[in-house]
Amino acid sequence: MKKYLWLLFLVAKVAASQSVVPPSLDDRLAQARQTYTQDGPLAALPQLEELLNLYRKAGNQPKEAVTLGYIANCYRRLGNLQQALNTARTSLAMKEKYGDQSEIGKSHNQLGLIYWDLADYPSAVSELQQAIQIGEALADPELEGRNRTRGLRKDLAAVQREPRPPRRRPGLA
Repeated sequence: MKKYLWLLFLVAKVAASQSVVPPSLDDRLAQARQTYTQDGPLAALPQLEELLNLYRKAGNQPKEAVTLGYIANCYRRLGNLQQALNTARTSLAMKEKYGDQSEIGKSHNQLGLIYWDLADYPSAVSELQQAIQIGEALADPELEGRNRTRGLRKDLAAVQREPRPPRRRPGLA
């Protein structure tokens, strides 16, 4: 019996070394973010949509809300501003339910940029001011600086003097 025990141990060790552990959902989300950065929103969108469905099946609402935020970024960069706005609003509502102030601030920032692209400057300024306030309250230099460095904390009257049409991407409807 002892003579077969070492064989069983060897077979188990070889089998364990050959098993492939699939990446976790969080690892896949990090990969999708990297795809977004390196290859753009069109390449990342299918990965993010798949992850959204997986997070929904797993009942992970905080990650579902974050993933919706990334999807809204994709839509915005692709010029689908109304879809970006609807998706970002859904993301914000979910984030408010679980109360992560940093994520809520990121959503307000995102909504501000979408409204800016839609030339809805009063809504843009309101959303961006909320993001800045949250960033200041959290002492989050990235969140509050994200808006200040872009110069979007200007007086609304100065912005309204020269309204611009909504930004459109060439070749997209």
